[in-house]
Amino acid sequence: MVPQSTRIFLRQTLKTAESSYSIIYASIGVNELAIMSAISSIEAILISLFIGFGVGGSIILGQELGAQRFDKAWRQGWMMLIMSPFIAMFIGSLLSVFRTDVVTLFGKFEGSTVAMAEQVMIVASIGLCIRVINLMGIIGLLRSGGDVKATAIINVVAMWGIGIPMAWLAVYWGLPLYMVFIFSLFEELSKALMVVFRVCSRRWLKNLVSEPVTQSP
Repeated sequence: MVPQSTRIFLRQTLKTAESSYSIIYASIGVNELAIMSAISSIEAILISLFIGFGVGGSIILGQELGAQRFDKAWRQGWMMLIMSPFIAMFIGSLLSVFRTDVVTLFGKFEGSTVAMAEQVMIVASIGLCIRVINLMGIIGLLRSGGDVKATAIINVVAMWGIGIPMAWLAVYWGLPLYMVFIFSLFEELSKALMVVFRVCSRRWLKNLVSEPVTQSP
């Protein structure tokens, strides 16, 4: 179990990191901040959908882990982890096709700002596939086995160690907004690599009720 004080610290750390992204986009310009706020609203709606998938997956896997059917949980977990990006790819494709209509629903953009928003929307559509891997991997798989400490470390390291520094670097180089957004997505990419590595370690395959049963891969 992770102590309450540690959970509060990690929660505040993640909130501070999210605020840092807003500061980064605001440093580029007012229009850029407005665009990213609109894109964030769209992403939040889609992410909430996949969070629901992740929670459902964690319930299914939790039942298998509780029954000590670790091999079945391993297979089901990988099936969820592989299928999720394909669903996200389909949704992302729709977002890319109808990007102009979607963007205008969340903000009143005109002229070059619309073109800038459409570029960011395309990047967000691609990045959704990576985000979903992390959501399903962390919420659906790792947390179903109580691997909370590892997920917290992954989130903090990816945000503060990779995502935020890369975004600041892109701003320092004077890159356009969509490139700054791409650089910030290195957080999600690095997180996905760490999540997959952690899943492959099989350390999350444990029964939280009774003593874990050692099982060969």
